[in-house]
Amino acid sequence: MPLFSCVPLMVTLSGFLVNMCYIECFGSGYTRPYQLHTLSITQLHTISQYNTVADLRDIFANINIFRQVDTPSHLLVGSYIANYLSLRGWLVDWDNFTQSTVSGEKTFRNIIATLPPPHDEYLVLACHYDSKAIDGFYGSTDSAMPCSIMLKVADSITSDVLTQKFSSVGIRLIFFDGEEAFRDWSSTDSLYGSRHLAEMWEKEGSDGRTELSKIVSLTYLLDKLLLAVQLCGPLKLLVLLDLLGASNPVIPNYHSGNAMAYHALLNLENVMSSAGLLLGVRKNDHKYFGSRSDGLIQDDHIPFLYRENVMSSAGLLLGVRKNDHKYFGSRSDGLIQDDHIPFLYRG
Repeated sequence: MPLFSCVPLMVTLSGFLVNMCYIECFGSGYTRPYQLHTLSITQLHTISQYNTVADLRDIFANINIFRQVDTPSHLLVGSYIANYLSLRGWLVDWDNFTQSTVSGEKTFRNIIATLPPPHDEYLVLACHYDSKAIDGFYGSTDSAMPCSIMLKVADSITSDVLTQKFSSVGIRLIFFDGEEAFRDWSSTDSLYGSRHLAEMWEKEGSDGRTELSKIVSLTYLLDKLLLAVQLCGPLKLLVLLDLLGASNPVIPNYHSGNAMAYHALLNLENVMSSAGLLLGVRKNDHKYFGSRSDGLIQDDHIPFLYRENVMSSAGLLLGVRKNDHKYFGSRSDGLIQDDHIPFLYRG
């Protein structure tokens, strides 16, 4: 089935996230340097065994139903996601709020899952779980499959992360609500959940820090498996998945994206492919990463991106998506509308 050809991509994402969690602190304070522990081929093979078509199909069947905001089936999917993660040891929080829309008053429910124990900084993997309000529209790639991938990735990384006592970085999963416009996409009719969460996370907590400041701010030393370069300056990373599930996707390196993170995925794909870990149902010679797009993605990361300098003006974002169906303008100045937008224009 074409939708499940994304299993090798899911394996790559799992490997990427586990690698990012193998971070050992050898300094102190929030400007401390970190070293990334790369995974062996044996460890990558273990990750690949966690991800099967059968497992993904079971999860997908529970999510690939109509998920229009504030409907019974939408509530059912949200509860399924929350329960799935809770049963696996994740701490689940709901960001519920009611807001007027062009279709009347609606209640939105963002889902935030954090893998214990608490950390000062987090890598964030995100997608949206609502579907467009169109009769008969399931939103299988937009975004039932990205939600399914995230839950399966959570399975893959949980045991590894829980055993890494030295890990100084935690993982958060965000399932945004209300990404889709109710009528015509605009700055006020779209991205309801990410705009609300970005605003809420901008407020200081009891520890004097904002939740936005806890989206990873690191100096990495990347070697061997990823990049043989040293990055001087902070890295803030939100990995956003959207429009995934069709066969053999090509995921560009968007102008607004995080080039370092993108090339880390590209290199990891090459390593795992060479080791025969990404064969599955994709074409053997197909590459997910390696192309480039000059468009700016308008997605759920934008409300977070410029808040409190969460991400630099260079756009430290890795936007993972299948194609440009939300692409506006020409190839040179286009803007893709999606859930990163409320993160981008903060501050």
